[in-house]
Amino acid sequence: LLSFIITFFLNTFISKPINSLMNTVNQIIRTGDYSETVSVEPGAKDEVGFLASRFNDMLERIEERDIELKQQNDQLIEANRLKNNFLAATTHDLRSPITAILGFSDLMLMNDALSDLDRKRLNHIKNSTNFLATMVDDILDLSKLESDRTDLIMRPVAIRDIVNSSINTLQYMAMPKSIKIQLSDNLPPGKDPAICGNAESLLRVMNNLISNAIKFTPDHGRISVKMTIEDTKLCIAISDNGIGIPDEKIPALFDTYSKSSRSGTNGEKGTGLGLSISKRLIDKHGGSISVESKIDNGTTFTILLPLQIKTGVKND
Repeated sequence: LLSFIITFFLNTFISKPINSLMNTVNQIIRTGDYSETVSVEPGAKDEVGFLASRFNDMLERIEERDIELKQQNDQLIEANRLKNNFLAATTHDLRSPITAILGFSDLMLMNDALSDLDRKRLNHIKNSTNFLATMVDDILDLSKLESDRTDLIMRPVAIRDIVNSSINTLQYMAMPKSIKIQLSDNLPPGKDPAICGNAESLLRVMNNLISNAIKFTPDHGRISVKMTIEDTKLCIAISDNGIGIPDEKIPALFDTYSKSSRSGTNGEKGTGLGLSISKRLIDKHGGSISVESKIDNGTTFTILLPLQIKTGVKND
């Protein structure tokens, strides 16, 4: 009889409340709903009842904080949406006057009667306006990417053609610095790996990364583009032997408006948005982009893109 009474006491006043507490914790872990509470017997003043009561108080405070954080998150999302809309509208309106300035600059430069000083000034106006036009386009594209208003049409792409097109185009940009861009194609011969993507976006990423390498590589430097297959991914590595990136700038390198932009080895300017745009475009392809760099020892950007199927795009 005594053992029965002890068992009944332990089950009623200790085991059941503790089981109730454990069940509530498991329920919260599964659902994330902090409105759940532990059942407490009215007037319970023992240690288990005190623990359950305090646990309920903690859940109430967590729920209040959770609601507050959700409200703040919604406000941030709305503020970011308004910012993107403002940038899109502003940059769109800037395009017309920029186009007019470029047009008039070209027209005035056709005048053979211009003095050398006036021609130098006009070229400065034209170059500065071209830089502004590039910045406006980058801001507009970035605002679209951040607001998910850019729907990329994905289809099988010939990655060799994209990489070769980028290298052939930018080789002319590298010529004034006597920089040679070398391609190392270690892909299976005869056909491209099966990549489902947007060719225009991938070409833009390649142009951004190779032009960056040219910008930060000194005269007579080297740039290599290497394509390989790593497990189920296509790997494209763009390496240079340029000035490198300071360690403290690398963590924020792909962030928008991170102020990590620098002038190139010959004073080349950049908007500082190319890497941020590139990362977002690669993200939309389900891939990744990373960087390794050492001061005065060059930089390597690595793109990984998922392979879709076993067959590839035939390379004629």
